[in-house]
Amino acid sequence: MLLLFSTTVKTVSAAFESNKDNAGSGTEIRDIISPGIGFEFQTKDMKFFNGSCDLGNTRNSVQDTIQEHEGKNWKLAAGTCDGQKGALAMEYVTDGLKCKLGTYAARDAVDELSSDIREWYTSRSTQSEIPVQLLRKEKGEESVPNPCNPWIAKPAKPFDQVKWSPQVTVALPLEAIWRVLLQSKYLRAGFDPPDQSPWPNVSIADPRHVQGQEIVHVTKDFFRAKPNGMGVETPDEVKGFLSLILSYVKSAHPLGPGKQLKRLLWITPKTDFVGIYQSLRADSKIQGSLFDLVSILVCYDLRLRRSLCTGAVEVTPRIDTNFCSGTLSKPKLTANLGQLGDLEHSPRRKFSASRAESPTKYMTATVKEWIDSIQRPPKSGPDDGLDKLSAMDRTLDGSIGTLGKKMEPMYGDSTGRVNFPIMEFRKQPKLNTKELNGYAHDVEQNMTTYHELYRKYYGDILPTKRSGSPGS
Repeated sequence: MLLLFSTTVKTVSAAFESNKDNAGSGTEIRDIISPGIGFEFQTKDMKFFNGSCDLGNTRNSVQDTIQEHEGKNWKLAAGTCDGQKGALAMEYVTDGLKCKLGTYAARDAVDELSSDIREWYTSRSTQSEIPVQLLRKEKGEESVPNPCNPWIAKPAKPFDQVKWSPQVTVALPLEAIWRVLLQSKYLRAGFDPPDQSPWPNVSIADPRHVQGQEIVHVTKDFFRAKPNGMGVETPDEVKGFLSLILSYVKSAHPLGPGKQLKRLLWITPKTDFVGIYQSLRADSKIQGSLFDLVSILVCYDLRLRRSLCTGAVEVTPRIDTNFCSGTLSKPKLTANLGQLGDLEHSPRRKFSASRAESPTKYMTATVKEWIDSIQRPPKSGPDDGLDKLSAMDRTLDGSIGTLGKKMEPMYGDSTGRVNFPIMEFRKQPKLNTKELNGYAHDVEQNMTTYHELYRKYYGDILPTKRSGSPGS
C-alpha cells in the first residue's frame, strides 16, 4: 500500500525533461507544491514460503520488509499471494511519501532496486532455497521480527525470465481518468487509441489481458435523454467520475472467498468515492439523485469497429441490452440494480466478497446501496462517512478508498487550491527487470505532462470558475 502526501519541493518551472538537466544552470527555480508518485513491482516467479505459518499470520505478513533489501526511497516487501496460506509474493515498493512528481526521485529509486534484483540473483545463483528474515514495522519506528521467521525464498525462473507486474499510484485530474478510459476502451477492442494531442496516450492504460472487467467511457451521447437535466455540456471531469462509477457497476459480480474487491477494475481509487463525489457536488457539477443518473447512463455503450471503406475506427453509441431496452433518446432500465420494483426476472447486480479465513461470511451491497452511500454516506457507526465499497474493503484488503477524503495538489501549482483524487493503476502488461527503469521514467513523464497541461488550463483561477475542458 502506497501512502502519499504533498510537500513543497524545489524544482524547475519549465518542461519536465528540463527539471533535472537545468537545475543549477541558471534556469529559474521556485517553490511549488508537488504530489507524490509511487511504484510497485510484484512477481510470483519468486515467492517466500513457510509451511507452518497459518493463514492469519500469512495475511498479516503482507508489507513486511525483507532484511538487507532496502535503499534510498525503496524497499523489498512481502506481497499478497491470492490468500494462499504460508506463501507470499516478492514486491519492490518505492516511497510515495518522499518521491515527488517531476523530481525523478522515483525513477532513481527504481534504478537502485533493479540493481538489487540483479545482485539478488547473481550472489545466490547456486542456491535453490534462500532463507530470509522478514521485519515488521510496529508503532513508532521499531522493527520486530516476523513471527513466522525464517521464510524460504524460492526463485522459480532464471533472472532474465522473471516477469514483474507494475503498479503506479498518483494523483490525477478526473479529466485524465476520462482520457485513460478512452484509451483502454480502444485497446480492449483491439484498436490503437486515438491521437489526443497534446494529451499523451499513457502506458498505464493497457489492460487488454484483464478478463471480466468492463470499461465504460462516458461521452456526450450518454446524455441524450437529459438525465437529471444534465446535457452534452457536462464537463469532462464529471464524465471521468461517471465513467469510473459505471465501470465498477458493469463489472459488479460476487467474488470468491479471499478475492479482493480491487479485482473488479484495474483502476483503484485510493481517495474514496464519497470524497470525489463531494468535490464535484460542491461545485454543482452533478445534479439530483446520483442513482437516478446512473440508472440512465448505465443504458449506454459504445460500439467500436473498423470501417471497411476508410479503415478508420468508427465509434457508435448504442443501448446496452444487458441493462436496458428502448432508444438512445428514451432508454428504459431492465436490470435489477437493487432498487424497489417488479424486476425479479432481471439479473440482480451486486458486489459480494468474503475473507479467505471466513469463506461463508459474505459482505454484499447492491449497486443501488453503493451508489446511494456515495451520495448519502452513514453519519455514525463503524462505516461513518464511507461508501459501501470502501467500507467492505476496509475489512478485506484495504485498497479501495483507503486514504479517505485525501487528495493531492496539482503539480506546479503554487496556490495549493487545485487538488486531484489519488488513483492506483494495476494489472498492466508485465515487464522484465531491464524494462523497469524505462517504464518508471515514461510513466512519471506522462503523469507530469497531464499535470502541466491542466496547470496551463487552470492558471491562477479557482476550479469553481472553470467552464469547460481543453481538447474535448
